[in-house]
Amino acid sequence: MMNLSFMSMALNRLFIVLSSVWVEPGMLNYERPDEMSVPTPDYLWLNVDGTHFIDATDSCGISSEPDECGRGVCAADFDFDGDLDIYVSNYRLNPNFLWLNSGDGIFINSAEEHGIEGVPILSGGHYYYGHTIGSEFADFDNDGDFDLFCANLAHPRFIDFSDKSMLYENEGTPDFHFSDVREDAGILYQETNSDVAWSDFDNDGYLDLFITNVYVGRKSALYRNNGDGTFTEVSYPAGVRVDNGWGCAWSDFDNDGFLDLVSGSEFHLYHNRGNSNHWIEVRLEGRDVNRSAIGSYVFVYSGGMRQLRQVEGGKGTSTQNSLRLHFGLGGATVVDSHEIHWLGSERVEKYYNIPADVIYTAIESEGLFSSIEELAHLPKRLSTCVYPNPFNAGAYIGFELMEPISLSVEIYNSLGEMVRTVPERFYPSGRNRIFVSNDGLSSGTYLYVIKDGKKVFSSGKMIHLK
Repeated sequence: MMNLSFMSMALNRLFIVLSSVWVEPGMLNYERPDEMSVPTPDYLWLNVDGTHFIDATDSCGISSEPDECGRGVCAADFDFDGDLDIYVSNYRLNPNFLWLNSGDGIFINSAEEHGIEGVPILSGGHYYYGHTIGSEFADFDNDGDFDLFCANLAHPRFIDFSDKSMLYENEGTPDFHFSDVREDAGILYQETNSDVAWSDFDNDGYLDLFITNVYVGRKSALYRNNGDGTFTEVSYPAGVRVDNGWGCAWSDFDNDGFLDLVSGSEFHLYHNRGNSNHWIEVRLEGRDVNRSAIGSYVFVYSGGMRQLRQVEGGKGTSTQNSLRLHFGLGGATVVDSHEIHWLGSERVEKYYNIPADVIYTAIESEGLFSSIEELAHLPKRLSTCVYPNPFNAGAYIGFELMEPISLSVEIYNSLGEMVRTVPERFYPSGRNRIFVSNDGLSSGTYLYVIKDGKKVFSSGKMIHLK
């Protein structure tokens, strides 16, 4: 076992946003500030061309469930169908939501079917679940799918009808059902679990778990992943016993290949002193997908091990880990295979025999780069955005050009049939847009292709809802 410890560094200020997540949309809720236990509605806001948001709560189906007391939001394409699904952590003994993305702009709450709404307990004529505060998806067992940890506050006097924290193991295809394995994994019951953050802090290739506990006198817990489905608490020797810690997040702030930790109510930054294990880090930059590549995920194969990470827009309860993906490699000095799934474009890019101990930048459709010099020689490329999307009366394809050019547009249905064209015309440098009408289009998902003559310049999805 590798020895590893952290050094505390005080922070003056840390600003966070309550219970929201960027999945291109933003979503949040909680109870009324003037009256405890009175829930408020969730909202889904769609980002339009990076300029403003529109309220899509009703049109996307989010308002179909009763209002609950939400405390946190996280997202992942847990069923690998090409779109982000949203998990809402609800407080006040409410059931949690899993908003399953149907791919056509509609979300359906499927938490019960997938086993992650909590355990319903009948008491006094009512069903009670848990006080879930923060949750996060991650592949803790390296089996290639997203598992889930839910941090529940569970007072002993109410434990008969209040869920404890749960480590949900994803059982994978075909149903992607989850089962709680917290007790078998050796993660202890604590009364006031709050926020959660996964990381491979010791770079051995297995994701470890940090859990905060709220209220003065309640200490956090850091669990080292043993690699066999169990965990060992190492909070004290690692030096990260945080008192009354609401939030937490991991980031390699000093670029040394070892993840550092920020946590607390009076926040502290814990510097990871590292060990001899190897690593790689990868920052994804989207072109056809969103610029930060939120929702995209990466498989790394090295030393006989498979690891999975995703770019998160938020997690836990109002916190976010670094957008840069981190992989511990143990003793391996080379990554055998690095596989990027760009969520939203259906593009998969693979790279082989990648040297360890390097911070890389992967740019969609352009390559994997290890230096500023390499990035400086990249050609400028067209980036596009459809708004509104989903659309009804019509939609604009917005784009920004570095230099003037003539472009045309072709629209294809899900069968690959071309159903619409926009004739070629000249567009100046700067911001432009192309209007696509809904005449003759049925509801469904369409592919737009922007061309410079016969060359495909850019492409993406647009959804029509009647």
